[in-house]
Order: sequence, then structure tokens, then C-alpha cells
Amino acid sequence: WNRVLMPGIIPGHAYSVVEMSEEFNLSKMGLKSYMGKPTLRLIRLLNPWGAGDWNGPWARGHGVWNTYSEIKDRLRYEDKDDGTFWMEQQEFFRTFSALAINRLFKETWTPTRIKGRWLVAQPSLGSEEAEGGMVVSNAQGPPTAKDPGAWLRNPQFLLYVKQRTSAFIFLSQRDTRMRSEAEEAWGKKGMEAWKPNAYHTAIAFLVAKASVIKEKGARMRKSDFVAVSGFNQ
Repeated sequence: WNRVLMPGIIPGHAYSVVEMSEEFNLSKMGLKSYMGKPTLRLIRLLNPWGAGDWNGPWARGHGVWNTYSEIKDRLRYEDKDDGTFWMEQQEFFRTFSALAINRLFKETWTPTRIKGRWLVAQPSLGSEEAEGGMVVSNAQGPPTAKDPGAWLRNPQFLLYVKQRTSAFIFLSQRDTRMRSEAEEAWGKKGMEAWKPNAYHTAIAFLVAKASVIKEKGARMRKSDFVAVSGFNQ
């Protein structure tokens, strides 16, 4: 995510990092320093939007490629419109505020996806009604001094593990940059306060042994959990 208005970069859009160069030691290569620094690292980004390419130093057709022709050869750089562009590392850090890293799993991993809804008892948020006219409310949040067992009334999933294994657990919300997905998640009434990249609440999850939950319940402490994620929006 970009945070600063930079030449050619579209505010609020995400760009993909596809390659990072080695750190070039310019002095050892017999080249002059760049921006007063003896080393240089470049980052190649992909623009999935079709518009909004970087047009500063190291952009397509920029003269700096001719000044540092040896780096151009090392990167096998070609001046073609393929949707990608290069930026100097520090320029990248000044431009973008967040970097999301995707983990790619091999085919030997078995994925399982479970959809759920954390509903708050507020009609304005598009919550549903249960039988008998009672409003469903299963978003109780983390334990508090007033209600230490609140988290027990959150949605829960039971995972059977038959042998020692590795597992990755992810929790995510619908991407509110897409109005249609946000409307499906919140309902039409909840869309009255819709803003891109804004969520009604933070999300998190806890992992614990079922036997420990059954034994201690609301008396559980942080040390009783196998894993505790941070609360993120």
C-alpha cells in the first residue's frame, strides 16, 4: 500500500513485488555512488491496474539505466511495456506503508476453508434473527474482567489431530475495497457507513486443546492456549 504521492503511483492502490535485486556494491563495480551511497538495491513491482506506473528514477525509459548500464545488463533489463517497473529500495520504503507476504504451499499440503459469520446484535449491521425472534449475537470478543467467559460464545471450530503434524491457521475478513463484498458481509443497512479499507471490528483467534477448554472454560489464562493471534483490522 502506498502512503506518499509519488510520480505516477496511484494513491490507495496495491502493487505486487515480483523481484528484488542483489545489493550492488557500486564502488567494487567501478561505478559512481547513487544518491551518495556506495551500494544499490532495486525492487521490481507489477502494476495490476493497467495505469499508474512509476515514472521516477529506474522507471521505464529513464536515463539512469544508461548511466548504470552494467546494472542494466546484470538485471537483463528490457525497456518494454509488460506491466512492471523498477524502484530503488529506499524510494520503495518512502512510497509504500505496508507489505503483505503470501506463503505458497506445495501440493503436498491439504487446504480446508470454513466460512463463518461473527454477528453482533445490532440490526444496523445486518445481523440475522434466530427462531422465536431472538437476535443472533455470537461476536463476544476477547475475555474481559466483567465477562471472562465472553470468548466462549464466539464461533468455534474443532480440529481432530491424529498424529504430530504442522498446520497453518488463517483468519480473514472480506476485502472491503470491493463494495459488493462488503455489502454481502454487512448487509445493506450496514453499508450506510461503508468506507474502503474500513472494518467494523478487529479480528483474532485463539487455539487451545478441547480438553483444557472443557476443564477450565472461563478460568483459562493466556498460558493455557496453544496459540494466540494479534487483533488486526
